[in-house]
Amino acid sequence: MSKSLKYPFCGDDDVKIKLVGTKGTSEAYAVMCDGCGARSGRRESKELAVNAWDERAEILIDGLTVDEVRPYIELAEKMNLCDLVRENKRLSDKIMYLECRLN
Repeated sequence: MSKSLKYPFCGDDDVKIKLVGTKGTSEAYAVMCDGCGARSGRRESKELAVNAWDERAEILIDGLTVDEVRPYIELAEKMNLCDLVRENKRLSDKIMYLECRLN
């Protein structure tokens, strides 16, 4: 994508415009990063999807917006790999505990 801004998360420059759905005769497009799964919101045209990506409107990573993800990226940049693995394990254990309590 020649006009797109530099990608702020995984650094992958290979983002693509993809057809993400149809509703009747209408199509929906989104710009997506295969590297980390970030995507713009669904738009009615390729041009609108690119504009949303370039404006960083509604870019999602696993359903989270840029503003929701940014603090985790900043934290990860300050941690070494071992710390990241430990933090991931801690959060996974906490989620599993909470899920068990709900069931």
